[in-house]
Amino acid sequence: MLTHFEEFMLVMIKLRLNAKYQDLAYRFTIYVSTVHRIFLTWIKAMYIMLKQTIIWPDRDTLQMTMPDCFQVAFSKKVAVILDCFEVFIERPSARASTWSNYKHHNTAKVYYLV
Repeated sequence: MLTHFEEFMLVMIKLRLNAKYQDLAYRFTIYVSTVHRIFLTWIKAMYIMLKQTIIWPDRDTLQMTMPDCFQVAFSKKVAVILDCFEVFIERPSARASTWSNYKHHNTAKVYYLV
């Protein structure tokens, strides 16, 4: 049985490092199913506690504050980009176009547009 602090740390490790459930189960000496249950319980609780802190601006405000390069590329079709992440790739065919200065590795970029 983990303390509330240990459960919280488990969730923070999962969120920050995207550690696998199996890894967290090993680190905290608990079952994978327990890790999954703890994670979902805390995420639901965090959502309930923090949802009031998320202020979503109206579409006009989002358009005014959108970077110029996005306005040129997407016009008024996109209000906001929710997530932007990179996935490491082994052998890129076009190395120059997949190089990430931020990650110092070849990556494939994935965007979710709303």
